[in-house]
Amino acid sequence: LPGICASVVMAFVQASVLRYFFQILSLSSMLDALTIATIIWLPFTALVIVNSYAWLGRKISHMVLDAGYTLASMWAITAVLFATM
Repeated sequence: LPGICASVVMAFVQASVLRYFFQILSLSSMLDALTIATIIWLPFTALVIVNSYAWLGRKISHMVLDAGYTLASMWAITAVLFATM
């Protein structure tokens, strides 16, 4: 249960940050929004995942799956936010 709660909180924080960036940048297309989301995801999520997996000595395939999952969820949040703005 704590893991699920943490994931929900993380999704709300990500959505809030993305919404803030989208309002500042006045994005005109979905592709621009997805690009900004990917640029935000890379240093703040992907590199943390890579660092964690490297120190724990886990398989690279699991790291790619985990990073892909977080990117896909960020893209889904981005699509919903962009469509509702």
